[in-house]
Amino acid sequence: MAEDVVTSPTLWDRISNWTSENKAVVYTVAGVLVVTVAGGSVYYYNRRKPRARGGSIAGEKTSIATSTSDSEEPASPSASGSPGVAGSKKKKKKSKKPSPPSASLSDETPSNTANSPDLSKATSAEKKAHADSLKKIGNSAYAKKDHATAIAYYTKAIDVYPSDPVYFSNRAACHAAKQDHESVIRDTTRALELDPSYVKALNRRANAYENVGRLQDALLDLTASSILDNFETVSATNGIERLLKKIAEAKAQEMLKDRSSRMPSHSFVSAYLDAFRPRTPPVITSTDESKGDVHLKRALDAIARRQYKQAVEHLAVTEGKAFSSSELEALALNTSATFKFVRADVESALREIDRSIELSPQMTNSYVKRASMHMELNDRDATLRDFGTAIEINAEDPDIYYHRGQCNFIVQEFSAAAKDYQKSIELDPSFVFSHIQLGVAQYKLGSISASMSTFRRCISRFPNSAEVFNYYGELLLDQGKFEEAIDKFDQAIALERGGTQTNTSDSLSASMSTASLADNLRQQNVMPLINKALAVFQWKKDIAQAEELCRRALMLDDESDVALATLSQFLLTQGKARDALQYFEKSAQVARTEPEIVNALSYAEATRTQLELERKYPDLAQRMATIAQAARAQQSAS
Repeated sequence: MAEDVVTSPTLWDRISNWTSENKAVVYTVAGVLVVTVAGGSVYYYNRRKPRARGGSIAGEKTSIATSTSDSEEPASPSASGSPGVAGSKKKKKKSKKPSPPSASLSDETPSNTANSPDLSKATSAEKKAHADSLKKIGNSAYAKKDHATAIAYYTKAIDVYPSDPVYFSNRAACHAAKQDHESVIRDTTRALELDPSYVKALNRRANAYENVGRLQDALLDLTASSILDNFETVSATNGIERLLKKIAEAKAQEMLKDRSSRMPSHSFVSAYLDAFRPRTPPVITSTDESKGDVHLKRALDAIARRQYKQAVEHLAVTEGKAFSSSELEALALNTSATFKFVRADVESALREIDRSIELSPQMTNSYVKRASMHMELNDRDATLRDFGTAIEINAEDPDIYYHRGQCNFIVQEFSAAAKDYQKSIELDPSFVFSHIQLGVAQYKLGSISASMSTFRRCISRFPNSAEVFNYYGELLLDQGKFEEAIDKFDQAIALERGGTQTNTSDSLSASMSTASLADNLRQQNVMPLINKALAVFQWKKDIAQAEELCRRALMLDDESDVALATLSQFLLTQGKARDALQYFEKSAQVARTEPEIVNALSYAEATRTQLELERKYPDLAQRMATIAQAARAQQSAS
């Protein structure tokens, strides 16, 4: 990721941290963890250890209220012969084992059954008994992988007694073994018409749906079967996760086709740019529109005013134009690469930053940014090489150590990160983020008292920095010191609203005119509002205030991924799944990288599945609501 301020969380890191560190209630729908801090969502967190399933497709079907006690499914010839995810499930209480077939396939062949009794006047019980004898022969044939014969006998059983869903499900198992997925869908659908709570039929149909590309239908079936099965069949829950990922990845690929031109949220871009110390801009006097100089100047002026889209437009005009010096051209390429990087077009960004380094090999800023690009591509060796080269060029550049510290932080090498932040502070103590990140690294290392001391010194040195109060509040919140944390968030919000904070360094005014400083009052950082929303909910369970704070954040930055994700969670908490879905989908639209888009879409698909489940299976939705209520009661008691 673009490592602006590492503790400023991305969409999914934020949710994960809140879940794991603050012990919010977690449920799951369709295998995806969703934070639902309270309320009526149907998401379920399985706190019991899942029981491993065997590969056999033998076993009894289950339902909410009843099961067909005498239903007997065919014994699988081997674990590998089990179609789909229709693994059997052991019962908590001892259940009646299916009796062995009354006749083997060799004892009772189609010719032997030609003289079957005349059932035209038989009772329903007599028809059922005869159909069961036919089914047992089918089971024996299936066990020997004689699927054609098994299908014939299951069909005979259905002709005699068409009201038993097991016959259809067993025949579906044979079709699955023959890869006849459409026939599987037909037979399992008929079985489910007879018994909507038939778990094995749901699993078999889900497998067939997946094989024919009907992924949403497969996801719904597996979700329903998992609820019926109390999320205890591992193969089903794993299948749910796989389906969610497949659906989300396919949709993400469509979204990514035209993503390179999309600017991420204003807050994200500001955070990344603020992670570099301000530099005195070059003096550009040219007004020649045919040259790149004037367009570069306009881009730099737009950046100073936080008008990032205009800056990108001016930079686009510089492409292919001549510059008065190689240094200015290198700066233009460096700046253009920066905006391509924040738009997640890393490949194009690398081409431009490489060219910038060729034109101006002494510009350490280009090596630092290229190191970040390599980090995003998970090329740790190239990342460290670029930092090493930058140090060889100018070992006194504090930005090198700060950003190397960020990369160390990302890979959780907190001790190395702390040393880099300290070196950055020694070279330039006026840069607030070096102090903030040092305090956070100390906290991650378990040095809580040292971290708190660092933040108290930060407040004394940077009393107008909203970021100091915000991150200090986050660490207090992590310790459960809610009142103190909210006080810090309120101070950060006031500073953001007043526009008086010093976001980068004490020397900012030295490099910018008074007019530029007025223009530089950026759009407010929404993180203090989001953090306060989390704090008031965790402390007071005030969902109304938490939601209102999130909506205020979105009024300030309607593309903030963190605000969108957090509001979605609060809406789910209140049972407003339809509204939450809209915000999850928007969070996918504003997400920066492919993994973030996939995660956002996974949440959206899970929510969409919940809505479809409520429509198609209202009894299951009610069952999940009961489970959710029990989970909330358990959390309140703990």
